[in-house]
Amino acid sequence: MEKELFIEYEEIKTKYKRAKNKYDNLLEKKAMLIIQTQPKAMDFSKEPTTGGKVTNKFDDFVQRLEKLDPELQTARNERDLQEYFLKKKELELKNSKNELDIVYVYAYLKRMKARKFCYLISLSKSQVYRDIQEIEKKLKK
Repeated sequence: MEKELFIEYEEIKTKYKRAKNKYDNLLEKKAMLIIQTQPKAMDFSKEPTTGGKVTNKFDDFVQRLEKLDPELQTARNERDLQEYFLKKKELELKNSKNELDIVYVYAYLKRMKARKFCYLISLSKSQVYRDIQEIEKKLKK
């Protein structure tokens, strides 16, 4: 049996969220690097740990940034690709004639109450609730 489109949509949505989180984490790392290069007052309460040698924070920043930028670009490309797949699958889902896909679109994508959209798709309220239960059961698998 072939997978329903809403299951494929959920899988792509999960991949998109992972890619987005990875990209956001890398952006956070970059922001922390930038913050470390900003001038700040010297804290004399702590002992120096560099052994008295002078370090150039800007050179260190540039080296770290050169390592981080390709990762950031890759993560951005992955996020954009997953977003494209997600939108494409959403369009496919909205044009589907499968009853469960139609119920999924109204209940999960449009976030409508079952009692409101059951009239739009010519199903009884109890049938819509059964379909929603079946969708949730299939999504848990």
